Amino acid sequence: MNDNFQPAHSQSVTPTAQAIMNWLIARISENLNVEPASIDKDEPFASYALGSVQSVSLVADLEDWVGQQLPATLLWDHPTLADVSNFLAQQPVSVAATPSSC
Repeated sequence: MNDNFQPAHSQSVTPTAQAIMNWLIARISENLNVEPASIDKDEPFASYALGSVQSVSLVADLEDWVGQQLPATLLWDHPTLADVSNFLAQQPVSVAATPSSC
């Protein structure tokens, strides 16, 4: 795991779409052992050959990072990095995501 990405829930605000996208790009490129520049934000997750176990694991890691419970179907409901990033950036910060509960 890339240690440069601190948990977003250490903040009291929802991470920006760009921060979420950067985190996703880093994780996917690391998992697939490819350069981050080869990850296209508008390409469907399915094109990266992420299996269901990898997808659920990615959502679980993202859930930990943003400090909020996310649906296991997140990558199917929002099939590109841009879609997921924009969706999550628009979500309000939950009580679980506040610094006092971290």
